[in-house]
Amino acid sequence: MWHGVVVKILLSVLVYAPVKTANEVGKLHLLLGYSNPAGTLIDGNRCDFGSTCDVYFLLCIKSTTGTSCDMHNETTEVYPDVTEVSASGAIETVIPLIPPVRKTMEIVIDVWDFDIVSSSDFIAQFEGILDMETLLQNWSAVPLFRRDLVYMNDVFMKALVRVDCAGQETNGTCNIVCRPREGVNTCDSDGNFICLRGFMGPTCDQIDYCAANDCADYAICQSLQDGYKCVCSGYEGSACEKGYNPCLDGSLCGPNGQCKADGPEYQCVCEVGWGGRHCERKATPCERAAQELGQSTVCLNGGSCQNIDGNAYYCQCPQPRAGPRCEVLDICSAENCSGHGACAFLDSSVDSFHCECNHGWTGASCNLKLLTPCQVASQKLHTNVSTVCLHGGTCVDNANGVDFSCECLQGWFGRQCEIFFTQTLYFILPTAMLPLLIIVVIAAAYRRYLRQRFREKTKPMTYVTRRVSGHSEDPISRKISPYAIYIPSGGDIAAYGLCNDPYYIQPVKDQEKVPLSHQNSDAGPGCEGTKRLNR
Repeated sequence: MWHGVVVKILLSVLVYAPVKTANEVGKLHLLLGYSNPAGTLIDGNRCDFGSTCDVYFLLCIKSTTGTSCDMHNETTEVYPDVTEVSASGAIETVIPLIPPVRKTMEIVIDVWDFDIVSSSDFIAQFEGILDMETLLQNWSAVPLFRRDLVYMNDVFMKALVRVDCAGQETNGTCNIVCRPREGVNTCDSDGNFICLRGFMGPTCDQIDYCAANDCADYAICQSLQDGYKCVCSGYEGSACEKGYNPCLDGSLCGPNGQCKADGPEYQCVCEVGWGGRHCERKATPCERAAQELGQSTVCLNGGSCQNIDGNAYYCQCPQPRAGPRCEVLDICSAENCSGHGACAFLDSSVDSFHCECNHGWTGASCNLKLLTPCQVASQKLHTNVSTVCLHGGTCVDNANGVDFSCECLQGWFGRQCEIFFTQTLYFILPTAMLPLLIIVVIAAAYRRYLRQRFREKTKPMTYVTRRVSGHSEDPISRKISPYAIYIPSGGDIAAYGLCNDPYYIQPVKDQEKVPLSHQNSDAGPGCEGTKRLNR
């Protein structure tokens, strides 16, 4: 994986010498990727006292058993202070593959930092193994590994290889001559030709005219240079079809069937309970059902009969067919109402259905989406208004599908968030209402006080008349002396009595009720007592 500040070097190297020989069978391409994120040497120090490395590579390709670069040895150019080298600026060396091509090769790559005033500094060494038999014309990855036993830097390399073989070769060694040709042949893993229909021969270069012949089954097709012929004995016709009756052989359909000829072809009509090409086995449930119906198949309208457990069957019907024998036209099996409704099947004999649309959809196939309340409201906006809910509010469709509401941001309210109400107003309004609240409380208390005073002044009092001895202390006019006045605290208006002797009115304790017997205890003869008057 490439990470950090990546320095990439793309090297397209073709292995071997650039001189083409008569025995050349192909070329090998090598593409290298290099990354040194920190720009450090093998000991961990930075290149060129902190500068970017001036990178070049030593490429060595050898056989796995060799000790030297017996197959290829090359030093690339120097890439000074590079961050990336494109493929167009890479090195390309053309080297042929000469048979026999080795099956495995070893790649050794030394990475150096070039210095003008001193010797080059070593960065890293990698190696990898090429399995030539697995290589194709497409790029294939070759694993590379660090050969350094001790290192203090993070350097990464990857290698991609591909083979360009001359002629028809496709294997990495280019030693196999077979290659696939569209419509003609393919190749197996051993390099052998596999001819497709219509071609024949060791390399599939000959046309096979017998691939499309009309010879009878009992005839033999012989391919010629420019056509074919049907070879048969005792029959006539180009396809040996004349004079041939396949049912002459009475044993074709066995004891459980009857042979019926159709030109050079034949068909065995089996007895009920028997089946097979020649009525040689027990009939399957599908075959038995067709025999009992007297038809070639039990399933209609292109249905496929499927056997179940050896004793039952069912018809697998194509859409829009349904029913035990696919005899019903079920349009709803193919109609999904655009995925927004349910198909209601109306009549099995005709193409008739109705889509019951989900909420929010309409149309014959429920393919038209109804406008939501928010969308309807947006269409009714004035030209200078762009949104239903003002000042950042969000329009929400109500559950009834008709109305909408606005979720307003803080400080705004109203049906469309059109009214501004800040936190300052939330504080000022209660403060302004406080004096008014105090006045209301005081007024209520004062009113309560006045009512209490009124009740105290109008408390019911009880009065009785007492006899005045000697008539010398009569404070009351003789006009009222016969009357006794009684006002009970329970709220009765008055009570009075008529006495013959003179009385005077004397207040009694507040709220005290004086029984009638006490009130008139001093009354003289002829006192009729008191009478109570109710409201």
